[in-house]
Amino acid sequence: MRSIRTGFDEMSSLVTDFGFEIFGVTETWLDPSIPSDHFEIPGYTLYRADRQATAQHTHRTGGGVAVYVREDISLQLYELVNVEPGIEFISMVLKIGGVRLGVAIVYRPPHVSCTCLDSLFRALFVDMAVEVDSAICLGDMNVDLLSSSSYETKHLRRLLKSSNTTQVITEPTRVTATTATLIDHIIVETSAELERSGVIDASRIKDYRDKNITDHKLIFVEVKSKVEKRQAKLITYRDFSNFSVENALCMIKEINWDGVRNIEGVDNINNFLTSSIKRVYDSLAPLVTKRVKKRKTPWRTDDISVMIKRKNKLRRKYWKYGNDNDWTEYKTVRNKLNNLIWKAKRKYFKDKLDNCKSTTDFWKCLRQKDIVGPL
Repeated sequence: MRSIRTGFDEMSSLVTDFGFEIFGVTETWLDPSIPSDHFEIPGYTLYRADRQATAQHTHRTGGGVAVYVREDISLQLYELVNVEPGIEFISMVLKIGGVRLGVAIVYRPPHVSCTCLDSLFRALFVDMAVEVDSAICLGDMNVDLLSSSSYETKHLRRLLKSSNTTQVITEPTRVTATTATLIDHIIVETSAELERSGVIDASRIKDYRDKNITDHKLIFVEVKSKVEKRQAKLITYRDFSNFSVENALCMIKEINWDGVRNIEGVDNINNFLTSSIKRVYDSLAPLVTKRVKKRKTPWRTDDISVMIKRKNKLRRKYWKYGNDNDWTEYKTVRNKLNNLIWKAKRKYFKDKLDNCKSTTDFWKCLRQKDIVGPL
């Protein structure tokens, strides 16, 4: 993306729209001074590997990789060893639908020799592969596989053949006015069982400033696995809506408190007192279990809600049938929605802050979760 801070809201919406289990980002342009909580996506956990400074370059900007993993997926970060310096990556082992899946999100900067990929392939498709059911490498390799004469392309093709792997993306992933290149890759073992793979033209999605959030197309792959039903998030609490202090006092008076004198042992006395009071609360304020629903943001208008439903419908159609017209319409609606959201947020924040009567109220308002809450 050339900085995750560019178009983060739109990227977050895209991840949520399509419900990706895993979502990788290259060229995050983050460094350790930037907190991860600035880039949280609800329902996902963020893991990142920022570009490391060196003795020669103490202020190296750019680079860096990150991955968002759905919160209900079990994973373990995995260290790929003996990978030559310069290749930026983050790797992990995930358990999805009974499958142990090794995943590496990779970025090879243009100035780094493509021969460094040899050590990455060996660490991923040899060392790591013996511990997982399938291994996948996703990322921006900066090697154009549409080229027929490039040394880097020839080297990568030889590497794919020698490692018994294949690159599954066939369309250009970066298109400009004068070029069309395939530099974003998904590399899997030839024996891997895949449902489908392809590209999503995220390069045409714009932010509220009407600027593209990235100049690359999004690449995706679905791995065959057992379908796991996501468990609803439930909470249990006492319902005090019909609680009456008068009734509680009457029930407490009816308890045979004199019976405590005949109970031996502190633990038994404590159990008597606890169970007696608990019966009162169970009667007047019973335990209730409910499904947790996503909190509606306060700046969400009826127009936004209607537009969201339309956008989601188009997204589902495109994801099911892969029709280019559905995707074109989805992008148009998504861009209009971005503009609506930005205007609604601006109005809400302005009204909220205008009502602050003191500096204390101002900072208290900024700290409220709904001021930056997700859609």
